[in-house]
Amino acid sequence: MFTRDNIVYLVRHGPTDWSRLDERNVAPTDCENQRVMVDDGHTSVGDIGASFASNGIIPARIDVRE
Repeated sequence: MFTRDNIVYLVRHGPTDWSRLDERNVAPTDCENQRVMVDDGHTSVGDIGASFASNGIIPARIDVRE
């Protein structure tokens, strides 16, 4: 399955701090002030990347949607 080139992987950001609201009028590139991830979120995202790498999954394209 991992060697096929016609698979779409949908990945969402890791867990965020629900007690901290996103700031208003924040630029999409300002990652410090929106959807602030908790430590477990950072770990989860790293684990996903490590899993992809260890299975030889190299995305042909990455789309970021808001």
